[in-house]
Amino acid sequence: MTQTRLRISQSKLFLNYLSNEYSFDNISVVLFKKRDNYKIFSTFTHNDDNQLVHIAADLKHEEQNKISGSFFSQGVNISANNYFRDKNLKLEGTDINYEVWLELDKNKITNLSGSMNLEELNVFRNDKKNPLVFSKSSFNYEYLMDSQKRYINIQELKTNINKEVYFNNEISLKFINNNLEDIFIKEINLDTVKNIIVKTNLKFNRNLNQALSNFMDANFLNIYISDLNNSKKFNYSLEFKNLDAALVEEYYVNNLDGHLFGDAVRSYVRISSKDVIFGGKNDYRQKYNSLDANVLINEENDGYQIKTDTINLADVVKIKLDGYFGPKNHRYRIKASGSLDKLLQDNLFPNIYEDVIRQSKLNSRYVIEYNELRNDKNKYNFGKVIFSDFIFKSEEYAIFGSSDNITVNFLNNYIISKPSKLKLNQDNFNFRVFTTKQNNVLEYTLQGIGNISTKSLKETNLFGNLDYLDGSALSKLSLKFMKSGNNTNVTMILKSDMKGMSLDLFEPFAKRTDDKKNLFVKYNITNNKKRYVDITFEDYDMRLYYQKGDAYLNVSSPSLQGSIIIPAETTQENRLFAKLQYFNMNDFQGSADPSIYPHMEISINRARIGNSIFNNMKLSSFRSRDGMTLDQLSFQNKNLSMNASGKWVNVSGNQITFFDGNFSSSNFGKSLKELGYGDIIKRGKLNSRMIGQWKGSPDLFSLENFAGSITVSMTDGEFLQIQKETKVIGQLLGLFSIASLQKRLSLDFSDFFSSGLSFDKMNGEFLFEKSIASVNNLNLSGTFGEMNISGTSNIKQQTHDQKLTYIPDLSSMSLISGTLLGGPIGAVASIFYDKVLKEIGIDTNELAAVEYTIKGSWKNPEINLVETFKPIKN
Repeated sequence: MTQTRLRISQSKLFLNYLSNEYSFDNISVVLFKKRDNYKIFSTFTHNDDNQLVHIAADLKHEEQNKISGSFFSQGVNISANNYFRDKNLKLEGTDINYEVWLELDKNKITNLSGSMNLEELNVFRNDKKNPLVFSKSSFNYEYLMDSQKRYINIQELKTNINKEVYFNNEISLKFINNNLEDIFIKEINLDTVKNIIVKTNLKFNRNLNQALSNFMDANFLNIYISDLNNSKKFNYSLEFKNLDAALVEEYYVNNLDGHLFGDAVRSYVRISSKDVIFGGKNDYRQKYNSLDANVLINEENDGYQIKTDTINLADVVKIKLDGYFGPKNHRYRIKASGSLDKLLQDNLFPNIYEDVIRQSKLNSRYVIEYNELRNDKNKYNFGKVIFSDFIFKSEEYAIFGSSDNITVNFLNNYIISKPSKLKLNQDNFNFRVFTTKQNNVLEYTLQGIGNISTKSLKETNLFGNLDYLDGSALSKLSLKFMKSGNNTNVTMILKSDMKGMSLDLFEPFAKRTDDKKNLFVKYNITNNKKRYVDITFEDYDMRLYYQKGDAYLNVSSPSLQGSIIIPAETTQENRLFAKLQYFNMNDFQGSADPSIYPHMEISINRARIGNSIFNNMKLSSFRSRDGMTLDQLSFQNKNLSMNASGKWVNVSGNQITFFDGNFSSSNFGKSLKELGYGDIIKRGKLNSRMIGQWKGSPDLFSLENFAGSITVSMTDGEFLQIQKETKVIGQLLGLFSIASLQKRLSLDFSDFFSSGLSFDKMNGEFLFEKSIASVNNLNLSGTFGEMNISGTSNIKQQTHDQKLTYIPDLSSMSLISGTLLGGPIGAVASIFYDKVLKEIGIDTNELAAVEYTIKGSWKNPEINLVETFKPIKN
């Protein structure tokens, strides 16, 4: 047996290979040759003393200088700094440990296996930017060769690739004639695939790159790619989990699971996913608990032809898709069907659902056919939506609607429907949908025209108590949707002339059945935190809303302006409260029943009654057992004020109004002028009280039906000449008769009545009973002397039966000389006053009075002188 031994120690070797430089130091080699077998044992360092390599081989020299046998190598702490064959890529690594077992058969590797672990390995392009980093990696590998086929298997792969962590991964590669033919990867993340492509500049199929660009995240499992170099036999399959993909026009889908397989022409996708999320622009986000689908994808020109069987989305929506999708154009058709209530519960329309539908029930079977065409920048869509067995129910508002069939067609953003029948509560409507455009914003209207009955309205909770309403009227009911930017506005509108309905309310809100009065009601469903309702009735614009159970009403009209708060339950402590800027009472007639009025507190800045204006009017009332009690009824004008109280009650089937009021004025003449009665009195400080009652409601007051008293106390005033338009008040006081004295009698009172009658005081009391006004000693006094009026006036018949006593101021010589005694007597009266009076029989210790009777009609009374010098004790 021949044995050869060779030993080499402490040697060095330097190699250049493929532009890579290698330095081997401290080489120790032992070689044994026994016959045709060689055993080799070697140890050396690589680049530095810490990188240690061991080699062991048992080789046999075969014919034609071919070698067979076994080879083993182990590396410890090896560093790598090598270029690939493509000089644009370089590999750098540290702390690499490996083991390799290799079997040779006549220079061919038939089996290779081993393991490797490394701390970090970077693959990068020449610029060394953004390397592909493998860290903390370990794996076992195996290489097999069968004829022209070679197999590389990597198992138990553990690594971090740019922070993506893999455990127990596997990779298998198959080569035929040095060409990569088949690939198997147990698991790889989408980010890793993109990193490998981008960071190593690998050239993949263009369609694959385009498909990957639409994926945002995914885990791929069990990836098989076969016959890479044979387009006819090429096929692939893979599983995907948690796939996030971009869809058309800024929409995306998250969390898809499924199976993808295909060949060079077709791809098939089988999706079976849980908790799928669709999202997109304007914060749109929708979640489904499952999605099942089969999808066929054919490559066509520069895009894909996609066709699906029925896609089942959470057992809620069934979808079919058929279309072509290219980089610049697409055409597709979607048909979807399902149940509307489940679709809305999944927040397909989040804004509308949140604001409109959450408190309601909306359900229908639906079929949607949607077609879209896009050619470069131009896009068109059209289709239709069919609703069957449509129902809408609002528990909150007690509204119920239904329709057997509604068909809606659309073209781009325009929607129009065929006429349909819709039942709303108890009423039938002709229903349609249409689109209008305002200020370049589209508005979609659902409109129903039909008779609204009070029976249906009373079933709702929109308007509270409607006992005052009866009948039915032709009406137009609309639901309008408008979307501008991120804002969605939904409005409900009701229009009617109300012919056929009656309103049992006070004027001007009362209405007979055959009358026409325009009603407009608008309720903004979205963007309406206070949930107010706008109501226009004839000239009255009102806004009604509820807060903590109380109703708030703002009114603007020619007759009434202000705000009203109506408590959910009025009490004496919690009353209806109204603050009005203006109130024209002439346009309102109250109900004839005092018991229907709630507890009230009303403040009016300006109130008009007749032609008169009353400022700062206040009314405070509460409901009593038999009607209404007035705590306060007052007003405060500049020159006149009133403070009163009273009652309005039902007594034995009849109504009575009780009134107790105090009036005061610093200038009664101006007050009367402001109330429309000018040229009666000038100046005058007034204090007056009116106490009494009359049959009927407060607005039926008149002196004819008044029973009670009016006391008057006035100072520093002047009665002006009575004009025709102001004689009514004059008649009340008998002043018409006073003013006529100068015309009726031969005595001359022109000094006192030509411009009016000034007085210092006026006091008196009028008693009213059964249309008779009685006055006892109405007294006027001033520089002219003193006047007293007593007697009665029949208000119903407009007649007088009064007595006027005039006591002149005898210190006024002009009166004596020019009036009572005539010229000759008056000439000497100033000198012989006492003597003259005594000579004509007048006691100067007594006052001389003139007495008249005033009888007959107000227009033409008979005024007779009863006594000229009636003695009255001084």
